[in-house]
Amino acid sequence: MKLRHLQSSLEGVRAFDEPKYQLEQYPTSPQLAASMVFAIEQGYGDIKGKAVADLGCGCGMLTIATHEAGASYNIGFDVDADALRVCKENLREHDVTADLIQTDIRCLLLSLSSSNNTNDNDNNNNTTTPSQPSQQPQQQPNPGNAP
Repeated sequence: MKLRHLQSSLEGVRAFDEPKYQLEQYPTSPQLAASMVFAIEQGYGDIKGKAVADLGCGCGMLTIATHEAGASYNIGFDVDADALRVCKENLREHDVTADLIQTDIRCLLLSLSSSNNTNDNDNNNNTTTPSQPSQQPQQQPNPGNAP
């Protein structure tokens, strides 16, 4: 796929109506999304035929871009239900199938890192875990649909 075509396919993706800056919701432009996905595919071959996770998917710009570039599977994670509603609408309008999960990705990453975190300074070689966030993630798998 040509960069121009990829960028053109993203022009109609709707951005946030009212971004929540405390969640760092900044829109990704079609130009930036197309350039990023194109560079990742051309430089590393990591999009076409691959499963792609969009962490903090927001309105779905990168999810749609990776779909257009040939990803075989897309999954988006976001903490904000409003963003996922917009994402779902964007996916539908661009005929993109993706799983969307509402969760705080920091909690998932923390649990992954804690399973591999060992304290080598301890003579007993005990496994240590970092402190958990005060709020547990709300995992709501919703294949192809947001809340």
